[in-house]
Amino acid sequence: MNRIILMGRLTDDPKSYATKEGKQFCKFSLAVNRTRNKDKTDFFDLVAWEGTAYVVEQYVAKGRRIVVEGSIQFNNWTDKNGVKHKKPEVIVDHLYFADGHHKSEVDSVDSTATAEEQRELTEDEIVEELLK
Repeated sequence: MNRIILMGRLTDDPKSYATKEGKQFCKFSLAVNRTRNKDKTDFFDLVAWEGTAYVVEQYVAKGRRIVVEGSIQFNNWTDKNGVKHKKPEVIVDHLYFADGHHKSEVDSVDSTATAEEQRELTEDEIVEELLK
């Protein structure tokens, strides 16, 4: 089984692309603190496609804390010198917002939310929701 769940903050704004066939996708990077050693941070490259890419582009920006669920795939290529490379990427299937605000502070989605709905979720609460 190839499943991964990560919670962290975006290191930069997502970058949007399209394939030659017109399929939309975006790439972004997530900084994830280690569970046992809070002083260590791992950085993951992520790719979201089509509908998920649209949500990322509209509501996610540098510094935003999110939870992603997906799978790992390896991007293999050979450079112009004939050297083979292998790079892991997380393909995002599901995205969850882990903080209480969207990219824009004046977002109609948040404008009617109560203070309780706006609060920041704890890691335990997020994991509990994911496991339901």
